[in-house]
Amino acid sequence: MQPGRNWWRQANHDFAHARLSLARGAHDWAAQAAQQAAERALKALLIAGGEVPPRSHDLPTLLRQARKTGLIGRALDRRKADLAMLSQLQIAARYPLGEDQAPPMDSIPAKQARAATATARAVLMAVAKVLGSDDEPA
Repeated sequence: MQPGRNWWRQANHDFAHARLSLARGAHDWAAQAAQQAAERALKALLIAGGEVPPRSHDLPTLLRQARKTGLIGRALDRRKADLAMLSQLQIAARYPLGEDQAPPMDSIPAKQARAATATARAVLMAVAKVLGSDDEPA
């Protein structure tokens, strides 16, 4: 089995969950699953390249490691701000941040969930090209 294959399969599964959640109006779950999909795709890439991914959920950190090791070119450079947003959104989508604030199910707007899903799709497509995978995100 190709190194990183299980991470790649899980990334695609997470992305499918993000899309379903978005379609059902569960914007918090869509954002959370989109972040997980992007994170696992980048970790699949690192593992496939013989690297040990850091224990981090921070997408810009994972992208920097992939770039530093030459595993991915500049395909995602224009998405750096989006990746940072997705990393931050994952926290807001996962945890109620206080009694005086709305819970994630009420605080993640559709526009933000759509942006998160689009960013995850861009990551998966870029990684798929490098891995030579036929698994293209829907």
